[in-house]
Amino acid sequence: MRSLFRNMAILFLVTLAHLTFSQKLTLSGKVSTYYSLPKKGKLYYAESGKLFDKDQYVFFDSNSNYEFEMRLKKIKETGIKEIVFALDSTIKPSDKYACTQTIHVENIVNAKEFKMAKSIELKADLPLNENCEDFISDHGAKEDGYDHLVGTYTMSLNDTIHNVELQDLFYEYKATLSKMDGNYMDTEFGSWSYRGDELVFKVWKMRNENFGTRTHKRREYVFKVVEVAGKLTFQSDSATLIKL
Repeated sequence: MRSLFRNMAILFLVTLAHLTFSQKLTLSGKVSTYYSLPKKGKLYYAESGKLFDKDQYVFFDSNSNYEFEMRLKKIKETGIKEIVFALDSTIKPSDKYACTQTIHVENIVNAKEFKMAKSIELKADLPLNENCEDFISDHGAKEDGYDHLVGTYTMSLNDTIHNVELQDLFYEYKATLSKMDGNYMDTEFGSWSYRGDELVFKVWKMRNENFGTRTHKRREYVFKVVEVAGKLTFQSDSATLIKL
């Protein structure tokens, strides 16, 4: 009988250890930068407060796909706040203008969305040139006579409200969503234009600033602009748009 209880206890501990080890955060997506990537390469990573190590990396494949895993227990017990990714192990992760991407792993594992999750899988594309691109143009919409379109809007699409900002500089489009999408993203980024009588929003990426995650997305919203009694209205078959 004692042998039976001992064996059951050992089995329980082994199972518990297996479950603990298998509980992990998995990040996957595409690596991109402003220059062509090799068919296969190293993606270096460093924990918050540490430098890159040339021997600490994961590979990305010929399609620029990568996958990174870390045990949830390690994140929680050692207090890891962020993981920084780069293609160059000699740069400093703390340099805010370096070609890196930072994922806020502490925020992810503590998020209410994953409170009951044994493991977490997130899509996280890594556009590594995002922080180190230099913009030299200051051209904007007001310069082209479209200052009346710059501002904030409310866009309703299906069951989601988009709080839209059309910015002057670079014709930038940003929309904060009332609910996350299927990849836990809550903000759209892109550009806007005015052509003829149409106002066009072009989305090219999604973000979750709290998580530090990004995904590439291509979507276009088109509204016909009509002036009624001196006020602009925006017509579309798929969404409603109101300027605030």
